[in-house]
Amino acid sequence: FLLFKATQKELMIPVLFSSFFAIISLSINYLSAVILSLPTLYLLMQFKENKIKALLAYCIGILLSLTMFVFMVINSGDAESYLDDLVSFFQIYGDRTQEERMKSFLYFFRGLIIFIPILLSSIFILNKISYKLTVLVYTLLLWAVTAFLSCLISGNDLVHYLSFLVAPLIILSSIVFINLDIQQRSLVFFVPLFYCMTFMATEIFDNYRKYRIFEMVAPNMDKLSEIMQGDNLISIRIGHVPFYLAEIQPTQKYPFPEYASFFEGSNEDAYWDKSLQGYNFAIVPKNLCLTEELPLTCKNLNTYFEAVFQSNDLELYGPSFVDSFVLYKKI
Repeated sequence: FLLFKATQKELMIPVLFSSFFAIISLSINYLSAVILSLPTLYLLMQFKENKIKALLAYCIGILLSLTMFVFMVINSGDAESYLDDLVSFFQIYGDRTQEERMKSFLYFFRGLIIFIPILLSSIFILNKISYKLTVLVYTLLLWAVTAFLSCLISGNDLVHYLSFLVAPLIILSSIVFINLDIQQRSLVFFVPLFYCMTFMATEIFDNYRKYRIFEMVAPNMDKLSEIMQGDNLISIRIGHVPFYLAEIQPTQKYPFPEYASFFEGSNEDAYWDKSLQGYNFAIVPKNLCLTEELPLTCKNLNTYFEAVFQSNDLELYGPSFVDSFVLYKKI
């Protein structure tokens, strides 16, 4: 947005601020570097008289903000751990199997193909709109391309990654809608609108179903807060739902159930075993110690902790239900 506005009057301050936000987005998700690449380059090329100046201002802003970001990482006191995790994270992306990448491609291509009427219509209206709006349309098209590429690079078929792709397409849809007559709108928008409505309805229904199941499985989640009395809690291979319903904040390094497996690999058991030393409470899946996957962790739990709360029997809902849990307290 800042770059788009800067191209209108060839202002350098918005260009500089744009570079700051680019690094902020990079610190949130490294895939934003791919997503922002082509749209940013295209907008910088739209400067007529100050093209070199705009490129220079953007590069200076990137260097300054990147230096500040690196300084913050170094001052965090654990820069080596951050860099090790970063390398591991990229390694995970690089080690995706061909099957996983094909699954990812099909998942995101399904989302893209639904918007083909919008993409074709956006090209059709280019000769009817102003130059300013034409620049915006091309920016959004490039954004959609790089967003699709970033989804493929990730190798993950995650629903929230779809927002990378859908965001520019939704804005593009608004532009197309305004510049088409009523008959063209009904033809162009029927498929994507129908898809979005059914997709949203399915997601909402699925979330509501899981929520209702969890209410039956663990109806007294407020007891967790009463038992803990403000103490910190470590979660081992458990989802975020117990934290959310009990209004507890995770304080550990890996708050998502699969992250420790990704980053620690064969050292996961030793990692959890060591981490338990700093906590008085631990929440784990109900069947965690029924397998031999984490022997050191389970030995620690059985020796130094006692079970103080657990969810109800899950046989009616399936043994793999992700949020079945046991709460342990250090003896």
